[in-house]
Amino acid sequence: MPMGELDVLTEVVIDRARPVVSRFVMDPENAPKWYANIRSVEWTSGPPLRPGARIALVARFLGRRLSNRGTPRGFGRLVAPAGT
Repeated sequence: MPMGELDVLTEVVIDRARPVVSRFVMDPENAPKWYANIRSVEWTSGPPLRPGARIALVARFLGRRLSNRGTPRGFGRLVAPAGT
């Protein structure tokens, strides 16, 4: 590695079954619990999360309020990496 460069690897081990973790992260209401900059979730369509639902993840960044609005189009099948 050239002088002045830094290679960093971060790893988090979650001692829970994949389906439990998947349900947790797929619920937008949990985003502020695991995503450092997300402060709240605003539903413009009302829960639950489904194709066509409208939500905004509200964050604070550099002292400003940011709202990232989105609409899920669908959900794919979760596939575990080989060897896990």
